[in-house]
Amino acid sequence: MAGVPAAQGSGLDELYPLLPGDFDNARQVAAQVIGEGQPPMFLWLRVQRRAVEVPALGDTVLYSEITRGAEPGFVTRRILMVFGTDARGRVYSEAWRWRDADEAAGIAERLDRLAGLPAETFERALPDGCTMYWAREGKEWVGRISEDTCIVPAARTGEPRRIRTTEIAGLDGLRTEEAGFTPEGRELFGMPEGVYFEFEPASRLAAAARDPLPTVARVDLMRYEGTWYDIGNLDHRPQRRCTNDTATYTLQDDGSIEVLNRCRRASSRERETRGRAKVVDTQTNARLEVRFFVFFTGDYWIIALDDDYQYALVGTPSRSNLWLLARDPGIDRPRRDQLLAYAATLGFDMKRFRLTPHD
Repeated sequence: MAGVPAAQGSGLDELYPLLPGDFDNARQVAAQVIGEGQPPMFLWLRVQRRAVEVPALGDTVLYSEITRGAEPGFVTRRILMVFGTDARGRVYSEAWRWRDADEAAGIAERLDRLAGLPAETFERALPDGCTMYWAREGKEWVGRISEDTCIVPAARTGEPRRIRTTEIAGLDGLRTEEAGFTPEGRELFGMPEGVYFEFEPASRLAAAARDPLPTVARVDLMRYEGTWYDIGNLDHRPQRRCTNDTATYTLQDDGSIEVLNRCRRASSRERETRGRAKVVDTQTNARLEVRFFVFFTGDYWIIALDDDYQYALVGTPSRSNLWLLARDPGIDRPRRDQLLAYAATLGFDMKRFRLTPHD
């Protein structure tokens, strides 16, 4: 039966059920403080793990894929984790990959085909000495690869690099860290020991959609008016064939706001849509209602806004629509990803998010 490990000892039977699933570190990314001009400590990542049958490699195999949070189609790592128990009763896992990386493209949608692939399809992703050994520590299982034994040649120079990896699996999700060192011990990349990427089950993020959608405490509409660039949205139907999307807001004497949406069609023709917004929560000015044409109205809730009015997140309380807006189309990726990670913590389905092309 797929997904059920062979009877290789109680240790593996306890560990294995903790590992499959979908995990996300959006909450960690949204909470971090990014210094001006400094790279973020944590990137927004998603982990997908599935129990699979690969008889050519072993009885207990897990497919593991890591993608960028803001770009679900961008795979940063794709491996097969092969588990076993050695002669001393220690639970271990080894990382395997496809010899031909092109053969692995899109494999997450056809994992059932793995059962028929020969062993020659795969190769060890790490050399001898880089096996991860697992041990139970309290209520969690901890897997470690030691920099004392794991030596990997650098991809570009071939110079030896010592690799340390730790993974902690428990009922609350996964925590991982990885670091690389020169043979002399100088750190080249990675996290300080004891600092982890923290991945919680994605189902917990989805559950947030049942909570009331919070908005920012106060919006100064005079500072908010002007032109904003649409950086991306939840695959909003009217914008699917558009590029260079902008929204321009102009305050009117009666307190309403004129809305002018512009975009460029594939034919290079510019499209304009005009509407009118009114504030429905005057205590905060963060909840508005926008009307286009005669009959169409929609919610416009400002759920994130920086102090300088350069970035904004706008959503609907149903979580069906979301827009990331910026005063400049060249928003830096760390800021973008942090805002989108925050949206994920509020229950928006960010797998639907699509970036808007700008010239």
